[in-house]
Amino acid sequence: MNIGVIMIPRRSIIVSLCVASLIVLGCGDEGKDEEVVVNFLGSRPPEEASVPCNFLLTLDFDKSPLFVFVNGTPAEVQGMAATWSTEQYLDSGPYQFTVTWTNQDASIGAGVTLTFIITTDCGEGPPLIVASSVEDGDTSADPESLNRDGITVEFDEDVLKGTITISPEGEPPLDWTAEWSETSVKITPTPGNELVGDTVYVIEIQTRNFAGDELDTQIVFITKA
Repeated sequence: MNIGVIMIPRRSIIVSLCVASLIVLGCGDEGKDEEVVVNFLGSRPPEEASVPCNFLLTLDFDKSPLFVFVNGTPAEVQGMAATWSTEQYLDSGPYQFTVTWTNQDASIGAGVTLTFIITTDCGEGPPLIVASSVEDGDTSADPESLNRDGITVEFDEDVLKGTITISPEGEPPLDWTAEWSETSVKITPTPGNELVGDTVYVIEIQTRNFAGDELDTQIVFITKA
């Protein structure tokens, strides 16, 4: 008696094995939900610490969250940490900060509420410029050094990231990049947007402190020929 042999395509065998694995073992998917859940580890400063009104809050996680919010406002996520600072005036006293986040699978994280003690009030009045690479009213600024080193403006207190532009008087702004830090901002030219001699330039600056006091000012200067 001849016994027939049924030839099964190799791809069908692989699919069948995978289906069987899914039924018996879950094909390796079991436990994936646990991998995408982001857990809160702690904060810097620690909870219940005494802090100034413009304190910077750093939140640490065991994995990278997709998004983080503190009291409904977004924090800046950088890897497994997120940073946030208040943008409103806070009087002295205890405050609660509700932290929420999105897990790696886009589900909502567990969330946590932190308490901190505000010990000092924010300063009154807008921030002031205390130093600058070029002064307002300067009539002989060196364009070569400003192009090479950039222009740095320093403030008398911590400020929020604002806007800063530089342009020839009466013309559109030049393409300069801005780097904001806690108490200063530095702008540098991109290729083809350097300053030239014997020209009036206007730097426009808009920023505010953590109390919400706004600074809207300009620096006007002339480059030497």
